[in-house]
Parts: sequence; structure tokens; C-alpha cells
Amino acid sequence: MDAQIENHLPLITSRLVFAPKVFPAPLTITSQMEFPFINIETRDNSPAPENGENRLRTETPARRATTPRQASTPKVHATTPRPEAGPSSARENRVAFDEKMELDSLSSLTGDEDTGESERKEVGRWLVKGEASHPGRGYNLFKTLVWNQRTYNSVLELVTKLAKEKLDTTRSYHSQSKKAMHRLIEAVRKEYKFIEDYDNDWPVHNMLKTYLKNSSQTARNARGRETAEKIDRYFRSEMVLNAKQGLVRATK
Repeated sequence: MDAQIENHLPLITSRLVFAPKVFPAPLTITSQMEFPFINIETRDNSPAPENGENRLRTETPARRATTPRQASTPKVHATTPRPEAGPSSARENRVAFDEKMELDSLSSLTGDEDTGESERKEVGRWLVKGEASHPGRGYNLFKTLVWNQRTYNSVLELVTKLAKEKLDTTRSYHSQSKKAMHRLIEAVRKEYKFIEDYDNDWPVHNMLKTYLKNSSQTARNARGRETAEKIDRYFRSEMVLNAKQGLVRATK
């Protein structure tokens, strides 16, 4: 018996037709830019300016389209005639330019020590406002002094060493002895002569302020921890004593 072939059930949804939709080309959204022509008169190879009405004539589009587009660049030529450069004037310009280049090259070949000395003298004429390494309103002492890294580190190490030997590092900068501070400054001056170029030896004072601020804060934190430990031990001993007294009363 042949198998019976049944038709599929009728569709319950409408058929959808997918057809490609053609969209128009997008509009140009870039703004119009006009770059005027600049004629450099000093160049020997520059073309001579035009005469008459042609040199004032500019190319202007006859009709503007509704779609934004890049505007044409007008041609503007120089109105002043270029001076005639003879062989002698050109030779003088080349000689002057060569001499300037030689001086610049010689100045760029000077050593770092000479540059550092001149920069130190310029910085030493004024005092920097604010406080070094102060968060928010301070400044970076290394960048302000314009020293090289080796010089800055050596001076900072000497100042730190002398501060540990001659000063009380548990106290702040303003609480130090003036005589001890003076002896420390004299020792730094003896080791590094260029410190005398700075007003009131302010780089050394700023280094001391930063170091003593950190060391005194560390000392205060240590004293605070010791006090907290003493208070904790006291309360623990009191609790143990009260517990023992409570047991004695309970047994009676």
C-alpha cells in the first residue's frame, strides 16, 4: 500500500519579504577651510610678484552648493616688490648665518658643570615660595634647583648625616638649637662651595625641614604606639585583678 502524502498545514503567520533598501549618500559634514598662500620674500628662489590687477585677483567660487564642501584657496600675492639681492649681500647673509651657527654649536658643547653653575647662580638670586614636598601647595626641590642627580644626592646625604649627628631628630625644624643649625650649615658650605650662591642657604634649610618633619613625625608615632601599649597593659592587668577578686568573693 502506498504511503499517503499529506499536505502541510496552512501558515498562521504572514510571509515577510526582505528586500535591500537603498539609502542616499551621506552629506559632507566637514567645515570649510581656507588656507591663504604665504609668499616668503626673503628666499632667493621665490618667484617675482605679479604686476597690475592680477596680483589682487582672487579665485572666488561663482556659486555655492547647499552641501558643505572645502572652499577653494584664494591666491594672494605679495604687494611689496622683493628687493634685489646682489652677490655681495647674499654672501654677507651666508657669512653671518655661518658665524651664528658656529657660536650656537660652541655654546651647546660646553660641559654640564658650567651650565650647572650658571643655573645655580640664577636660582640663588631668589627664594622659592612655599614648602618643599608639601602636598597640594609645595614644590619639588630637585626640579627647582636644576642640579644633576649626583650632586643633589650627595648634598642630601651629607645634610641627613649631619642632622643625625648634630640635631635632635625627634623634634621639628623650628624646635632645633640655632647654634647647632649654624654649625651644620657651615659644615655643608665647607664641603660644597656653591651653596654660598643661594640666599640664606635656602636649599639646605629646605632639606632639613623635609627630613626633620618626617623624622619627628616618626618619633611621635612611635611614642603614640608606646603609650597605647602601656594603656592596654594597664587595663589588662586591671581586668585580671578584678577577675581574681570576683573569684575570691564567690568562694567565700
